[in-house]
Amino acid sequence: MRVEPQQLKSFILDAGLLTQAQFDKAFKKAKKKKQKVEDVLINEGLISQEKLTKLEAYILGIPFVNLEKETISPEVLKVIPEPIAKSHNIVAFRKRGNNLEVAMLDPEDLRTIEFIKNKPQDKPFALFLAWNPPHPPFVAPDKYKTLYKNKDLPVRPNVKVSPKYHKSYLPYLAAVSSCDDNFGRLMNASDELGLSDNTILIFTSDHGEMMGSHYRFEKSIWYEESIGIPFMIRWPGHIKSRFEKMPFACYNFMPTLLGLLGLSIPDKAEGMDYSKLLLGEHEKKASSAVIASYGNPGNLLAVGQKPSIWALNAENLRIKGIDWRTVGYRGLRTERYTYVVNKGPEGKQLIRYLYDNQKDPYQLNPVETIYAQENDLILNLNEELQRWLDKMNDPFQL
Repeated sequence: MRVEPQQLKSFILDAGLLTQAQFDKAFKKAKKKKQKVEDVLINEGLISQEKLTKLEAYILGIPFVNLEKETISPEVLKVIPEPIAKSHNIVAFRKRGNNLEVAMLDPEDLRTIEFIKNKPQDKPFALFLAWNPPHPPFVAPDKYKTLYKNKDLPVRPNVKVSPKYHKSYLPYLAAVSSCDDNFGRLMNASDELGLSDNTILIFTSDHGEMMGSHYRFEKSIWYEESIGIPFMIRWPGHIKSRFEKMPFACYNFMPTLLGLLGLSIPDKAEGMDYSKLLLGEHEKKASSAVIASYGNPGNLLAVGQKPSIWALNAENLRIKGIDWRTVGYRGLRTERYTYVVNKGPEGKQLIRYLYDNQKDPYQLNPVETIYAQENDLILNLNEELQRWLDKMNDPFQL
């Protein structure tokens, strides 16, 4: 149940809400930034969230109802049990004879739940749901923004408060809360359908968000706010509830999941299978996880695609005869330390950074050096990092 961009465009133009030039400009921006055109329209102030919801409901043939103007009797509210109503953001608001009218906050979210409900009962399934939030431009329903309005929100000690921070922080928190709420709906649906005991449920992410820490936003840096991601897994009766302290990176996801499923793991998989550890069996823990930023090979463009800044940088490296695999940074995250060897975008300099995340959790006071031999801990971590690079056939020189 989703309105396609072309449907939305036709309706908006026919209604005279925007000009074709305005919509086309928003559509191009959405495509370039890999966002929904709806999010761009709202973020640019071209249309309000409420008006867009009304339009989409109309196009889908779903009546838009403002429940603030409805008087709902307690008898009607009780028709849908409260746990189900809360988990699915669904409200019974009117009953006429045998007909019950209900309102849903976001019909599009039901697609995932409907997939689970309609799957063949005798076959296993794999479902990957990739939400854009909490990702720029930090769009979230107003009900989540009200959770944080006029609140004294904490500021991390490594944040430089700026106009961009003030503009982004509250919507970011709202987007996080929206994801949390909707993931809860999926968990509840799994419980209600009796799937939870035989379903592995995972919540994770591909990167974090700096949100003003160290004067930066977005990602692509070794700081904890950027590389720290969740990996929460639920499998009742198999995995006990607990917090496991161990560096665990995304390259371990695939082999570990295959291990849990009892499937073979490809020989070329670079990660490790830690399924036994998750199942409570004795298994040696990883001492570190590798972190890295590479140059761009520059040939990842579709025909006619405008070159990005990354592709232009890659072309610059090629012209200068620099191997893109030898620049950027490589590093380790252990349970306590973050160690980074940074050569910069063209490999012109080498600086080593060591952060003690136990004594300095906001990474404000790193040890900086050029030569690993100047510090015994750095020397040990450098040797461990070299073993990682050898395993990955990485030509980066430490």
